[in-house]
Amino acid sequence: MNTDNLNNLSQISQGSSQESTTDNNFYSCDVEVVSRTKDQNRIVQGLKAKIIVLERKLVDAELNCENQRERNDLFARIIKDKEDIIKTLNVSIELTNKFKDSKMNQMQSEIDELKKALDISNNKNTTKSPEEKFEKQMEKIHPIPGLKDFQAVFQDIPSAGSGWMVIQRRIDGSVSFSEMQLEHDYCYKTGFGSIAREFWLGCEKLHLLTTSRRHELYIQLVDFDDCITFARYDNFSVGSEIEGYSVKSLGLYSGNAGDAMSGSLNRKFKHYECYYSGLGKLLHWSWWTGSQCNLNGYYHSSKIVLTDQNGVWWGNWNNRGRSSLKSCKMLIRPMLN
Repeated sequence: MNTDNLNNLSQISQGSSQESTTDNNFYSCDVEVVSRTKDQNRIVQGLKAKIIVLERKLVDAELNCENQRERNDLFARIIKDKEDIIKTLNVSIELTNKFKDSKMNQMQSEIDELKKALDISNNKNTTKSPEEKFEKQMEKIHPIPGLKDFQAVFQDIPSAGSGWMVIQRRIDGSVSFSEMQLEHDYCYKTGFGSIAREFWLGCEKLHLLTTSRRHELYIQLVDFDDCITFARYDNFSVGSEIEGYSVKSLGLYSGNAGDAMSGSLNRKFKHYECYYSGLGKLLHWSWWTGSQCNLNGYYHSSKIVLTDQNGVWWGNWNNRGRSSLKSCKMLIRPMLN
């Protein structure tokens, strides 16, 4: 083989070797690129997963914020409602305190009056019986044409002066005003009961007394809460038997019990009866028609709301409706000049 051929073979061999080296280099580059691409894909997938997690957390955070806003709004409404309630309660408390103070002052004044009256009537002697206590107040009435002598009870009223004669009293139901049956009319005409306890002076005596000269009428009432009140009329006059012992005059009203008698002006003193199945009794009562009261009705030993006029009650005192009273008394006195 000549030299030229050897040279050609050598060149061909070198060319093949260079081509092989180049191919190897390209393969190596491709593998490296693929590896980097996979790494990038993994990174991208990881970032996407993190984005999804963050988006979910964002949604949860927004929901929590919305829930918190709703709770805040609810709390704000509750607080406002409570503030309104507190304002209302404060107004109610203020009104209650004003009423209580007024009531306490009134009650204290009435208690003072009762203490003075009790000291006078008892003569500061607590060991005597009720009958003995009242004996010192019993006096004979000065002669009046047509009126026989009778014993009467007089009482001083601190806020209204002295010389008041008791004409009716109810305190405990110990004297029946409702079960006199055939003697009912006669008893109310002439009077009945014990002047030391419960009694009715009698319509005939009231007529003769109040027509002999001008008289005042004073009515004291006590409820089962021991609240005391009064009504006063400055020209009380009762008609004759022929006139049905009607209320001929009342005059001007004053007091804090309310005017429950003016409806009876020129109305007769009437007798009523009704059978009460709950009591199994036929009960009577007598009082002036047209009145918004009845102090001669059936005595109840506790506070009840009456279903009819048969009870001891007075108008709509303190807006309590027709409620039974614990005690009452009626007094008259000649009008002072």
